[in-house]
Amino acid sequence: MKKLLIRSKSLLALVLAAMVLTGCATSLFQPKPQINTVVLANNSNATAHEVTILVEAFGGKFYCGTILAGTQCSTRFPVREYEGNPVTVSWVQNGIAHETAPFVVPAGENISEKPMTALLTLMADSSVDARLEVR
Repeated sequence: MKKLLIRSKSLLALVLAAMVLTGCATSLFQPKPQINTVVLANNSNATAHEVTILVEAFGGKFYCGTILAGTQCSTRFPVREYEGNPVTVSWVQNGIAHETAPFVVPAGENISEKPMTALLTLMADSSVDARLEVR
């Protein structure tokens, strides 16, 4: 009876260890999001001028200049790991300067093995909607 109890405890410890290791291995091998494109769409009702996207963490600046209402501006770059660095968007509309507070584009839960696009959208209320998507 004592041997059976020791074997049961050993088996239970082995099963628990396997469950923990399997859970860790699964989370370690999930793909990390990658990014290679930024798109800035103008879904407002007015032309946006002097449009700039700034990523302070590494000094990245992307200028769109002018984006007509209902159009977009985009840029591609070599694939890089998405780090979730804060972004600031600034623009002028109808003579009024706008600038967002620094924000992070949410990576979401559906991480793709393909490089993703950061889609930033100027909204009619002068806010910016942001998400990562596969295009």
